[in-house]
Amino acid sequence: MQIKKLDIVRVLSGIALTIGISPVFAVPFDGLTAGTAGISALQILNDGHSVGDGIYWIDPDGAGGNAPFQAYADMTRQGGGWTFGLKTWYQAGHFQNAGAVGSVSDALTIKGNAYKLADDSIRSIIGTSGNFDVMADQAGYNNAYSTGNYEYAILLNYTGIWSWDQAMADSTTTTTLQSYRNSDGSLAWSGELIYGMGGAGINGYTLASGSSNPAGGSGCDIDMGLADNSGWHHFYMGETNSDSYLYLCNGPQHSSSFDMNHRYWFRERVSHDTQGFSGDVPEPATVVLMGLGLAVFGFTRRNPKLAA
Repeated sequence: MQIKKLDIVRVLSGIALTIGISPVFAVPFDGLTAGTAGISALQILNDGHSVGDGIYWIDPDGAGGNAPFQAYADMTRQGGGWTFGLKTWYQAGHFQNAGAVGSVSDALTIKGNAYKLADDSIRSIIGTSGNFDVMADQAGYNNAYSTGNYEYAILLNYTGIWSWDQAMADSTTTTTLQSYRNSDGSLAWSGELIYGMGGAGINGYTLASGSSNPAGGSGCDIDMGLADNSGWHHFYMGETNSDSYLYLCNGPQHSSSFDMNHRYWFRERVSHDTQGFSGDVPEPATVVLMGLGLAVFGFTRRNPKLAA
């Protein structure tokens, strides 16, 4: 097995972040090539390497052994930094499958081939704290209840172990769910649901105490649907029958029987900073890492087989 310089840099950068200092190596983890794959869309954005929405190379586990891969990133909506992780609909074929499914070319199409990142890749994007945000939107729409000016939703401050092979437990931290109008990003509703049901991923229906009822639109500041109902407040990635639902302010946008699918984007709540040391004087631990880094690179130069 070959040891690559970039992997060594990632390890040293990770050590620096763990002990609370700025990394010393200015490696551009910009996501533009496999060799400079970023950790996530959020890291690429925070480090100033975003070139807008689109496909980037990411390597969520760094030097962990898994190869980098391409994924879509949304760098604009609600702060940006979203890595596309899951495309699903009723009977999509990957229900409760923890592995990677499909290729990046399948991600943004309406139905077609199923697509998801491996569960361990999404967990790496989320980070070790397990504290993350999810953006839910859709491709196509249920035209029985919508004119097409539908919503997307942001689930903030969820804490748990990501899983698609079973339903996740309710968040251990207080969450906020927000609905936005797709056409202009206007906030339509904000509240809280209780999660921990369904068959795969994050699923919530019951309104938390004190939350107003969006009622499918009639309880929202912006009613985007063609019908309303007091029971319509769903955020379902995977019901027990594999159907997916997202309807807060836009009526029942369920994926069965319609040419549409739901999409889920992930963002760690703790930002990354993997770029070079920015202080005037390195801290003692930084000096140690600098010395270790110089020693490692000197060793690889003397041993070309390790520098591939």
